[in-house]
Amino acid sequence: MTSEPIKHYVGEELEAYTPPRHTLTSNLRLLPGDDANGAVSVVRGTIEHGGSALPHRHLKSTQFLHILSGRCSVELGAQTLELGGGDSVLIPTDVVHHVEVLSTEPLELINVYYPALAADDTIE
Repeated sequence: MTSEPIKHYVGEELEAYTPPRHTLTSNLRLLPGDDANGAVSVVRGTIEHGGSALPHRHLKSTQFLHILSGRCSVELGAQTLELGGGDSVLIPTDVVHHVEVLSTEPLELINVYYPALAADDTIE
């Protein structure tokens, strides 16, 4: 038996934030890294039409990006992918990436970072 308390996250109680190097973006921390001993963090994001994740990289975290709905262009170094609902991509550490919304509706996505994304791990 574990003595760790059960964590329960209520959607309407999660605080929205805009991450660095993102425009027209609202994120919710579904699983904060501190609650997973720094091993992983899970974020639900919404990027409005005309918004983007400006070019950036993560020196410590690998990023798994899963598209729930909408369409986007993802630049990964010299490679460009077009993703839509149900598509995913694994972004290794230190790879410059840029996401731009292609659809008229918002881009809805889930990001999983491992280890958990730290405040100082988003670099231009």
